[in-house]
Amino acid sequence: MPATASPQQGHGVAITFSSGFLAYISSVAVSGINRAALETTNSSTTTARTFIPEKLANYGEIRVSLMLNTAADPPIEGAAETITITWPMQTGGTTAPNWTGTGFMTAYEATGEINGIMTATATIKITGTLTFNAGS
Repeated sequence: MPATASPQQGHGVAITFSSGFLAYISSVAVSGINRAALETTNSSTTTARTFIPEKLANYGEIRVSLMLNTAADPPIEGAAETITITWPMQTGGTTAPNWTGTGFMTAYEATGEINGIMTATATIKITGTLTFNAGS
């Protein structure tokens, strides 16, 4: 299915860990994906600075806001594992898009308010590349 330019809701986004850690998601953010520009300007450059792309990208971190599941231990001390973000399926689609990579949890914070839903936030460092599957 061709890509669509229409807005999509985030309802239905899910994140899974190969360790089995599971919680209801309220938001997922992938941040810090970057690849540096290496300057190649030298004394013979005449009109503008020049650059080439660095060979290796940094795929950043995944930040997840979730409903606290006190029955599930967060894998904060676990080894790197497969992390999959499944995005909501496009209208008329047959397969949901997903991003898959390897990562490990670097931070986990839980909040319990007397008159509110208990929540948590987790930060996962991506240890290599993300594979982007567009869905269909």
